[in-house]
Amino acid sequence: TLLLSLNKVPNYLTGKIASDERVLFFPTAANKINETHWHVPIHGWIFEPELESKKREVAIKGVGKLFQVNDAEEKRLLKRRLMPFTVDNQSMKYVNVRIGNSVHRLP
Repeated sequence: TLLLSLNKVPNYLTGKIASDERVLFFPTAANKINETHWHVPIHGWIFEPELESKKREVAIKGVGKLFQVNDAEEKRLLKRRLMPFTVDNQSMKYVNVRIGNSVHRLP
């Protein structure tokens, strides 16, 4: 018999969010369905920033050259604005959200 400890199983198999991954929730509008129920869409994003990625650095530098960004401050601004598009997106993860006394698992 093979016993497997859940804390040894990789996060990509359990759906748990790793310590180097980030969760970002986006603002959304809720609407009242009736006197006791609301529809509350929850939109989010799970990603790993990977700030030290060479591929991402090359891609950002390439965009800077394409748009002739030469000033140091403009380069910092370009990098800050492009970083969200160059992160390592994560799939097959879940988030637990508490609403009142209830905890809901979101895929």
